[in-house]
Amino acid sequence: MRIGEVARAAGVSTQALRFYERLGLVRPTGRSRAGYRCYDERAIMAVQFIKAAQSLGFTLAEIRAIAREAGGMPGPVALRTAADGKRAKIRRRIEDLRALDEKIEQLLRACGCDSGQPCTAVNRLRASLPLK
Repeated sequence: MRIGEVARAAGVSTQALRFYERLGLVRPTGRSRAGYRCYDERAIMAVQFIKAAQSLGFTLAEIRAIAREAGGMPGPVALRTAADGKRAKIRRRIEDLRALDEKIEQLLRACGCDSGQPCTAVNRLRASLPLK
């Protein structure tokens, strides 16, 4: 298959396919007599894996780290390790966001703007900022 066929089948542009090739995530199987890149079904599967991994929040660098060079498909141990690491990172981010939400909730409760009292939120926020 030529690059346009693979790109259409995988749902990406030919530029994206060339980019994945430069990163080592997709490899042509050879060249035609006219010099066109030739690919097999593994290229489509590799691009589908790349897109699926990106939809789960993996970066191309992370995908490259877990993908085997031949065919661009991940090894099961590397994929499991990367998925566990990504999940732990997401859970830490959720905890950080919950803590941030609680701080904002405290700021809003302290505000008093709704009751006609002077707003103390701005002063409280300024006091929490480091001096420059």
